[in-house]
Amino acid sequence: MLKKSLKKAKNLFGKNFRKQTIYTNYIEKKAINDKMIFYESYHGESMTGNPYAVFSYLIDHPAFKDFQHIWAIKDKAAIHEEFTHFPNVEYVIYQSIPYVKRLATAKYLINDTTFPSYFLKRKGQIYVNTWHGTPLKTMGLDIKKKGFAEHKNIQRNFLCADYLVSPNEFTYKKLLKSHAIYSIYNGKVLDTGYPRVDLMFHADKELVRKKLSIPSKKKVILYAPTWRGTLGAEVNESDRLLKDVQTIQQSVGPEYIVLLKSHYYAQQYFKHKGMDRNCIPNKIDSNELLSIVDLLITDYSSIFFEFLPTKRPVLFYAYDEEDYMEKRGTYIPLDQLPGPVCRTIDGVIDRIQHIESVKEQFKPVYQRFIEQFCYHDDGHATERFVNAVFYEKIQEKYLIRTATNKTKILIYGGGFLNNGITASITNLLKSIDYDLYDVTLIDYGNQKEEKIHNLNKIDKNVHIIYRVGSWNATIAERLRHLLFLQNGAYTPYMKRVMPAKMYQREMERMVGLAKFDIGIDFSGYSPFWSLLFAFGDFKRKSIFLHSDMRKEIDKKVNKKYPHRKNLQVIFSLYNFYDKVLSVSKLTHEQNKQNLIRFIKEASRKMD
Repeated sequence: MLKKSLKKAKNLFGKNFRKQTIYTNYIEKKAINDKMIFYESYHGESMTGNPYAVFSYLIDHPAFKDFQHIWAIKDKAAIHEEFTHFPNVEYVIYQSIPYVKRLATAKYLINDTTFPSYFLKRKGQIYVNTWHGTPLKTMGLDIKKKGFAEHKNIQRNFLCADYLVSPNEFTYKKLLKSHAIYSIYNGKVLDTGYPRVDLMFHADKELVRKKLSIPSKKKVILYAPTWRGTLGAEVNESDRLLKDVQTIQQSVGPEYIVLLKSHYYAQQYFKHKGMDRNCIPNKIDSNELLSIVDLLITDYSSIFFEFLPTKRPVLFYAYDEEDYMEKRGTYIPLDQLPGPVCRTIDGVIDRIQHIESVKEQFKPVYQRFIEQFCYHDDGHATERFVNAVFYEKIQEKYLIRTATNKTKILIYGGGFLNNGITASITNLLKSIDYDLYDVTLIDYGNQKEEKIHNLNKIDKNVHIIYRVGSWNATIAERLRHLLFLQNGAYTPYMKRVMPAKMYQREMERMVGLAKFDIGIDFSGYSPFWSLLFAFGDFKRKSIFLHSDMRKEIDKKVNKKYPHRKNLQVIFSLYNFYDKVLSVSKLTHEQNKQNLIRFIKEASRKMD
């Protein structure tokens, strides 16, 4: 018993305990600052991308002169010197305590990747996820050799977002569908174009050249590959990049300078080799850089989509195409891209030397790509963003709502191990009319082979979302929760003591803005899920009983009572459900006889 109690305490007081406690205190007790904007780009790696484009627009806008701008950064080297003396710009170290406090209290939250797992969008905050590119590479569930539930925090962040900014229809559909949330995403898609593309149109080209020490008459070739290296194998990848850049530079002569936009590891390697002048620092925004690029070489990166409006040529260097397609895959076949696909460095050089014929050859497909993917790239995407997010003034044609009007059901189906409950939920989900119901399973994101195998049998109409991270709770709530696990909610005192708000908060953290009409704890054996569904925001909520539950309390396995403690707690939660449902008539009669004393209005609730 002591061992179990210590384990539960450890789960409540984990490694992020202090950070999450402060965060919870702030979201519960501190007011939202209506004139504070929080920006985060690539998990604090840089001040670039869509958040930077919005920041650059607002910092000089007279209507926003009283606003405070907060930038999350990992390293002070990422700060742009021109903004260091602005009194209304503050920098907080990523995942620090000041970061947590600002994340909890800023009115506007703008991110191009994801906030940490403990993030909870408060009522009154406006969260805008801009993501960071039109996906050529497959995403989420579409990745061929994907890990189990690796997409879970991206999925959760999308569900939390009031707005998902998209450069085109292709992008928002791929992002939401590959993360299994298209029809339950309850925010709005802003199909308005990417603010960061505006930076390419409006960049001060001479200033960009000056920052990079590039003479005005030099033509620029940019090589911007996807990082393929793994930790421990950085040298091999970086060595290849170095040799390729040197080979291209030698072949094109002094008329051009060849630049590399790559991963941090490659930059460090280039610096060690004395070639770092060819590397673009992280702090330089890619779209501002594209304004001076004459020829782009890439592979599977989304950067080429944003370069297309320049109408300058693109080469695709896919030396590892077979391996990459086997492991990851792309949404668009490489032979349909708006530029030649080269498999060797010699092929790249040959195409550079015949670039005019390349431009002529790919002109029709290039134009088709512009029409399909770049129809918003007119230099005014940031203005549309600001009008929508800050003024709520935007033409309806730019606002896309993907959620269906079907009755939405959220189910916890048990641990999906090899047992009767798993067989039962699997069969149940095969019999639902998906023209009427939109069904979502919620589950832990833990990896167990039999669980993954069983989840793969679930009807493909069912969304699966995963819990990532842990409770946001105050110290008092954690202690009250432990007290509840010891005593249940049988007395008026315990009903007052149990931290209902903590349970509501946790469900909100997991499902974000998604709204479900019906909540079902199909398992009925887990206090955690029984609590969350009991206090979740549903029009109706039900809990299932899979056997004579009174007998389950006394069930002995290997001289232990596996269900006794949990069921003694869960019985006290039946009153918080609208329906307590047994899986057969006989079981219903047994449970009604044995559990009637725990359930008010048992004749109505039990079925």
